[in-house]
Amino acid sequence: MKKSLSLILSLVMIITTLAVLPFSASALPKIGTLGTEGTTYLFESGTVDINGKGTTMHNYTNTGEDVSPFKNSTEIKKAFIMNTPNIGSFLFIGCSNLTTVEIVNDTTTIGDNAFFNCTSLETVDFHNKDVLTTVKEQAFSGCTGLKEFKFPKSLTILGNYAFEGCSNLERVIIPNPNCYIGGNAFINCAKLKGFTYPEITSPTKAIFAGVFYGCSAMKKVSLPGNIAYVDYSAFEGCTALTDVYFEGTQEKWNAIYWQPNNDAAKNATLHCNCEWGYCGDNAEYVYNNVDKTLTISGTGKTDNYNNDLGAGAPWYSYKDDIESVVIKEGITGIGHYNFADESNLKSITVPKSLQNFGNSAFNNTTSITEVNYAGAQSEWEASPLSSYGTFNTATVNYNTSPEPEPEPTFDVTYDFNGGTKDGKGTYVTKQVAFAPDITAANFIDAMGVTAPAGKVLDAIEINGVRYELGSSYLLNKNTTYKYIWKDIAPVVTATPKATLSATSYTYNGKVRTPSVTVKAGNTVLKKGTDYTVSFAKGRKNVGTYKVTVTYKGKYSGTKTLTFKINPKGTSVSKVTSPKKKQLKVIWKKQATQTTGYQIQYSTSSKFTKKTTKTVTVSKNKTMSKTISKLTSKKKYYVRIRTYKTVGKTKYYSAWSKAKNVKVK
Repeated sequence: MKKSLSLILSLVMIITTLAVLPFSASALPKIGTLGTEGTTYLFESGTVDINGKGTTMHNYTNTGEDVSPFKNSTEIKKAFIMNTPNIGSFLFIGCSNLTTVEIVNDTTTIGDNAFFNCTSLETVDFHNKDVLTTVKEQAFSGCTGLKEFKFPKSLTILGNYAFEGCSNLERVIIPNPNCYIGGNAFINCAKLKGFTYPEITSPTKAIFAGVFYGCSAMKKVSLPGNIAYVDYSAFEGCTALTDVYFEGTQEKWNAIYWQPNNDAAKNATLHCNCEWGYCGDNAEYVYNNVDKTLTISGTGKTDNYNNDLGAGAPWYSYKDDIESVVIKEGITGIGHYNFADESNLKSITVPKSLQNFGNSAFNNTTSITEVNYAGAQSEWEASPLSSYGTFNTATVNYNTSPEPEPEPTFDVTYDFNGGTKDGKGTYVTKQVAFAPDITAANFIDAMGVTAPAGKVLDAIEINGVRYELGSSYLLNKNTTYKYIWKDIAPVVTATPKATLSATSYTYNGKVRTPSVTVKAGNTVLKKGTDYTVSFAKGRKNVGTYKVTVTYKGKYSGTKTLTFKINPKGTSVSKVTSPKKKQLKVIWKKQATQTTGYQIQYSTSSKFTKKTTKTVTVSKNKTMSKTISKLTSKKKYYVRIRTYKTVGKTKYYSAWSKAKNVKVK
């Protein structure tokens, strides 16, 4: 997408008059600047055009006076960003109607929370420009409209919580094999189906905590061979995970140190010496580095790759090792540059479904000596692939096995007994004659029948004989098959109650993570099956932190709990009466995570309300305080505590032990 020079010049001219134009207080101004660095924008018809003019865009905050002019805007639907090295922090936070973002030219960094809670965002287009290197923390957190995200090959850092709570995200492609992925990057991406993890670049060779926490739909994951450590809950809640592809050996896998809550990955089927990944909308690949074979399966066409960009296809790093390519039935096309520069590729297996190769699919690959074709010679000669130049010098092997005879079919009638198929109560179709392995349970799935409201399949009745869900039977012609339904069991109605093991901590410089217990009545619910838990980030400094419990399965809804971290206390070192009607308090300095101190003095050792007064010391480096206008010859008790101000809230430590002095 290109913008005319006249539009940009007009924008520059309009900006100079910005201060004198009247704007509505409730609407986004048509023109404006983003910070003080020279970035300008033009807004009209739902689209905001941002021109950085080569300068660094301002990084905004979420609160206070320094917030983005776009914050929580419902007017912005599209954004076009050009000529800026960065997209500022919190720039589009809460823009709930933003659907499309186009980024061109020199943007290398997407700032913290830049698109936080842009719930309608569906498309981010980088215009195939390999410049972007860094996506910072929570950049796309809460973007529930995202289904797929393809990064350019230049990406090297994906920050903590980058896609947190992107609940409809199904696929993420990170082409750079050396990209750094931060902790909790995909936490609670409940529809993420699979992921190819790049080579680990951290010094600890670790997969960080919570990376795939709550990714309950993820079935496959590909992990690099240099893993040494998997942190807490990296795979917690990955209940659908069936296959783990590991580039290393079984011995390297056995040497990995696993922190708790990663059983989903440890118990999945392990494929060593393999890498798995996506290579098309409905296509995937597996590379086995022992037999040097690349297998492509699925349906449709594989992606196009531009070899001029240097990285090519996702298996490009193995280009000098691959010796054979096996393409499975169902793949109809191979995209551009898929097998370019593969110097040792000797054989390729081609299915009958394959119809074409893209431009330069085998560019600079001249080593193929054998083609194994799934069809007969006549089918090969009729195929457009037979004239493909790469195969001119190769030996073609054909399938000489006779085609299997199709199984006979016949008409049968199905009585749906209240259920429907295409809106009908009975349905006549042709079915395979002999199917002794068909069961009542899988037969309804094959037919695509919709059950009556509030019902579920119980059995199949054939000529008055009842067949239970686990039983098998033959399909017979001229017979009516009747569906037998039963009422759906009532849903559990007990309301879950969630509690924390602790709701208050004292600051000690370490992250605090209370355990969560959830009960429905007297039944203790199971984490991962009945609920998931997510913690607010940080949880180390003084403040209040949220714990979100999300119910699942038989239970629904969420529960937010909180706990506090209070400052560490101090103690009274000495109390004296230096002059008449005075006392002086000296205490131990406690400057870490504190704002100041509170001193209480009282004539009662129990510090009763009527006898007690409080003095606030607002500097945490102060270590003494003199209090005057007291009553002579009276004994005074003194105690102290620290406090920390966070926003508008004050957090207090416990009171110290009291010391006393008789005032002169």
